[in-house]
Amino acid sequence: MSSVRIGIIGCGGISGHHLESLSALKDADFQVTAYCDVNAEAAEARRKEFGSGGEPVFTDYVKLLESGLVDAVLISTPHPAHPDAAVAAFEHGIHVVCEKPVAVTVRDALRINEAQEKSGCVYTVHLQRRHMPKYRWIKEQIDAGLIGRVHKVNATWTDWYRSQTYYNSGTWRGTWNGEGGGVLMNQCPHDLDLFTWWLGLPESVDARIWLGHFHDVEIEDEIVANLTFEGGGIGILNASTCDAPGVTRWEILGENGGISISGDTVTAFSREKSLSDYTKNTDEMWAAPPVVPIEVNIPETVNVAGAQVKCAAGTQAMWLDFLAAIRGEKQIYMDGREGVKSIELANAIIASGYLGSPVELPLDAGVYDGVLADLRAGKTGCAIVNK
Repeated sequence: MSSVRIGIIGCGGISGHHLESLSALKDADFQVTAYCDVNAEAAEARRKEFGSGGEPVFTDYVKLLESGLVDAVLISTPHPAHPDAAVAAFEHGIHVVCEKPVAVTVRDALRINEAQEKSGCVYTVHLQRRHMPKYRWIKEQIDAGLIGRVHKVNATWTDWYRSQTYYNSGTWRGTWNGEGGGVLMNQCPHDLDLFTWWLGLPESVDARIWLGHFHDVEIEDEIVANLTFEGGGIGILNASTCDAPGVTRWEILGENGGISISGDTVTAFSREKSLSDYTKNTDEMWAAPPVVPIEVNIPETVNVAGAQVKCAAGTQAMWLDFLAAIRGEKQIYMDGREGVKSIELANAIIASGYLGSPVELPLDAGVYDGVLADLRAGKTGCAIVNK
């Protein structure tokens, strides 16, 4: 196949990160051939910064898709615009990298998936942690049975502090119409994706959400969610853009063992006997079940289509994987259709907080459509509003 021609749809801040990552790739056969943004000056600025100067600039992505100038596109517009652009690209037979989250609602995410399946085009999402060695190592351990049946998950994702100036930087930020959500939709898709990739979806969610807890915004900047899993496991999620300094911390405990993550540090253990077996059958009154520490050997690089990519370069790995999949050299590693799972968990948390009651998963798409319509209309339901 000849050099893959890439168009950029949405030339805001995150597009610069992608273009820097593409610029760092060595021996990858591609060209960025077009830039598109509703703000022509933004597209011109990206062309000036990263292009040769001859690439065309569009303000209408449909015209870009119809131009014959691109084989693939990066969609890096505000979240609510992702579905229409992605569906249009697939209808034109064009491969897609979509920024996270792929959509604001499960219904729209599934609409993208349907269009992709009809097109047969390659589809991936910029959930780049799946391409990083640490997170792949954890996935491999869980899939190999280290955890077993989930007993308890405690996850704190508060390392996402944002100032009011951040929310004031764009009229779309901090609004239900512009972002479709707050900390869950904008900051935590990576965490939510890891959660669903490693553990799947819980059976139910019982959440509280705060709207504008410490910011002058419409959306949730703080959440706490209680989860229940198949087999009786439980979990607690805490996410916020209000804490400084915040932390990223996971504790995943199961019948067979556990994994803890604190910042960049990972520890793991296995059990000599299952937790249930020991609890029911031990003759000891005060003893705890013995555990065996697991040696954590995380490689510095991952192999992507024959190239060794360092841990910190998850975006570069994503692009190498995407380009190799377009050429038919491999299956895509992060199938974009998987992007619906983290959205479903986010939708369930917001719906539960708004309704003031637990919700079951899989989530009824119509229920969340109604919740989001109410929030966009200024209704707050049972959410906690600090104004």
